[in-house]
Amino acid sequence: AMGGDAFSFLMAIESVTFGQALKLLADRTGLAIPTNKVPPKDNSLININSAASQFFSDYLSSKEGHAARKYLATRKMTAKATTQFQLGLSPRDGASLKRHLQGIGYSEEQIILAGLLSQNRDGIYQDLFRGRLIFPIWDAQGSLVGFGGRVLDKSNPKYLNSRQSPVFDKGQILYGYHWAKESMETEGAVIVEGYMDVITAHQEGFTNVVASMGTSLTQHQTHLLHNTNKDVVLALDPDKAGQE
Repeated sequence: AMGGDAFSFLMAIESVTFGQALKLLADRTGLAIPTNKVPPKDNSLININSAASQFFSDYLSSKEGHAARKYLATRKMTAKATTQFQLGLSPRDGASLKRHLQGIGYSEEQIILAGLLSQNRDGIYQDLFRGRLIFPIWDAQGSLVGFGGRVLDKSNPKYLNSRQSPVFDKGQILYGYHWAKESMETEGAVIVEGYMDVITAHQEGFTNVVASMGTSLTQHQTHLLHNTNKDVVLALDPDKAGQE
């Protein structure tokens, strides 16, 4: 006689692994096996974002990026940090990025799906980011999934994010997380509000700093902090929104 349960019995009789035995029994009994698998990323959208990031970076380095580079200098932004965080600049005309991406083979539909275009009053799709300092945004695994754009004048909104897409949901991302996760495990985490705050902290050696992509912390964002066994500090702006 053979001891054990239904799993070991099937594994012996059918010469299968535990996982295969589990699936066989689930199929026979009509039970669904829960899965924690993360849905696969749409690599074409990540590739579009990578191409857009290179375009923005090149534009910041061109003669048209002089004013933006001067602004970064006033914020004491080092060349090393600018390169590490792949900062860029978007042209003001509203058509340059779209034209560039279409020129290297992406369709308008793909660029819309990536969250990089917006529709104007005439129904024409144009670049979402126009005349903005660009901050690429990576997910927890280090895939480039979206952008934040900051104005360099007094216009509103001051900050603008990529439209939500199959790879970008700002409520599930902590900006700078993939740079910070190793030091957060041992040093705890500091959560700030802005991209610039994160970059400034990192260039000064405080690599456990991340930003919440907005004042309100979501459940998804706090879940990213589960690996740290030290304190999590909120260092938000001292205004009404920060207090709330």
